[in-house]
Amino acid sequence: MSPETTRTRRRWRKLWRNIRSVAAFLPPMAFQRLRHRIWHGAVLPASNPRTFTHRLFLKMARERNPLLQRTSDKLALRGYVEERLGPGFLPELYATLDSPHGLLSLELPTRYVVKATHGSGMTRS
Repeated sequence: MSPETTRTRRRWRKLWRNIRSVAAFLPPMAFQRLRHRIWHGAVLPASNPRTFTHRLFLKMARERNPLLQRTSDKLALRGYVEERLGPGFLPELYATLDSPHGLLSLELPTRYVVKATHGSGMTRS
């Protein structure tokens, strides 16, 4: 990817961060189409999805199952698992923090894992 393309993408993503809250009032399909256009620089093919990303964006637009929303949040999913299976099936949760600075004041075991709940690929052990 050329530096110019990277700069253009960054500008579009910055624009998205600024208009995301307003765009949330759009119908789900229009929201996902706009989001896909800004993030991927291409039109979302609603009638003929070709990639996994296309299918994922369309699923987010069309699927209204409340369980999907609940299971997409790691912390909320813990409550669902305990509700369905009972206690004892999940690893121990030491803390839920709003800021990583809170880790400094915790007494943690020698081996532990830190997971962010706002995204994926951010696990640190």
